[in-house]
Amino acid sequence: HLLTRIQNAVGDQATEAFEKKINPATGIDIWYRRNLAKAAAVFIILLSVYIGIQLLSGPHNNKLYARYYKHFPVEETSGVVRGELEIREEGILFYSAKKYDQAIPRLQEVVRTDPDDAEARFLLAISLIETGQTDESSSLLNDIITAPENYYTDDALWYHALLLLKNTNLKASKELLCKIGPSSSYYSLAQELLKKMGDQ
Repeated sequence: HLLTRIQNAVGDQATEAFEKKINPATGIDIWYRRNLAKAAAVFIILLSVYIGIQLLSGPHNNKLYARYYKHFPVEETSGVVRGELEIREEGILFYSAKKYDQAIPRLQEVVRTDPDDAEARFLLAISLIETGQTDESSSLLNDIITAPENYYTDDALWYHALLLLKNTNLKASKELLCKIGPSSSYYSLAQELLKKMGDQ
């Protein structure tokens, strides 16, 4: 490019004088265009880096998620019966059969009538994960985590960490995994997963 060669040879001041001769734009216009071009270049570079990181980390995160995520077995529930007995039992049976679309409305109704039913809330959250409704599931799991410690606190920490991993929110995922203590049945898995995530 002729203008680039001139700029390299004679410097910015002489180039600006030359630009004014061949271009009626003012010095302010030239300064604005130059800085706009620089800003655009920086934005493109940052966007490329971000996309590159997402493309590289996405498949790895999905592999880790697929390796560690398991359907929560209903026999590991607390066994506490409360709230709307019939609809609650139906919801748990449908969940156990992995018929999540049928389990969800029943468990939603149980949670609506008894907000303190952590079991129904947790099984509903897992059902929502299984049907791709991750935002609502994340909210339910967070409710269990932030509530006073209960039977499902560690379960919620583990599954929420996996969900965040799948969504490439690695920082938040690691924070939840670190909250799983040595007494938890998830502790060894959490430590193993943290090591695998360590380089990211």
